Amino acid sequence: MKWYPYLYVGENAEKKKNKIIRRLKTGTGMIDIWVITEAANGVDMLDIISSAWLKQPAVRRNLPMIVGIAKGYEEAVDLVVKIAEETWRHTGACDIRGYLRDRCANRN
Repeated sequence: MKWYPYLYVGENAEKKKNKIIRRLKTGTGMIDIWVITEAANGVDMLDIISSAWLKQPAVRRNLPMIVGIAKGYEEAVDLVVKIAEETWRHTGACDIRGYLRDRCANRN
């Protein structure tokens, strides 16, 4: 699993962030935990995926970089909106994938 170095975490997920990350890494099931990843198709910006999908080895193997975690689908959508707004504020454009990758590259 690849993790975004500046992981976005929803308010409700923040309380158990370390536990959620540990369980995601081990493939342990969790109820109502959602991950936000770069879009798997390479065209869209982001995907919102239920953590239940991550129990499947093929999904885990081919999972794009995880950029956020949330407790509940609504919180995941709110997190995507937050990422989009941040991208717009910093770049003046809607290229979320480019913005996230630039932040990774300029991390050092």
